[in-house]
Amino acid sequence: MADVSPWLQTVIGGVMTLAGGALTHWMTLRRERDARRHEADDRRNRQRADFQINTLRELQDALCRIMKSVYSLADVDYHDTISG
Repeated sequence: MADVSPWLQTVIGGVMTLAGGALTHWMTLRRERDARRHEADDRRNRQRADFQINTLRELQDALCRIMKSVYSLADVDYHDTISG
């Protein structure tokens, strides 16, 4: 840059500084957005797992009630039970 005027060197340096600052800011925003997205994914996965665990517990409770029932399994009308 020996043949470039000092004023132009200052302008180019300023533009490079602004571009570097903008790039840093953009990268920070991107990292924050990615972190929020991962948090949301983790929250959805926890909710899905909680739902599946609760469903399995309800199934286990229902099976325990059937096993403790005074009726034998032969007395259960499965057609009415399944069809509702």
